Amino acid sequence: LTESGRALIEGVAAGLAMIDEQLETTRAAQGRATGLLRLNVPRIALPMAITTLVRRLHTRHPDVVVETFVDDGLCD
Repeated sequence: LTESGRALIEGVAAGLAMIDEQLETTRAAQGRATGLLRLNVPRIALPMAITTLVRRLHTRHPDVVVETFVDDGLCD
């Protein structure tokens, strides 16, 4: 390599290492469930099923955030 070529490689090496690290992080995250899950449920469903299901979901998928809204009103 020329001096200019070596200088270029030295100058971009840190940036390339950061890109490589981020790509590896992205690859590792594939296949994992993440994000927000919003549930709108009647009050009676909480003790019957929802509480247990949300606990089980959190154990299996800790990166999923669950928001539960309780609404006993009737809807179409």
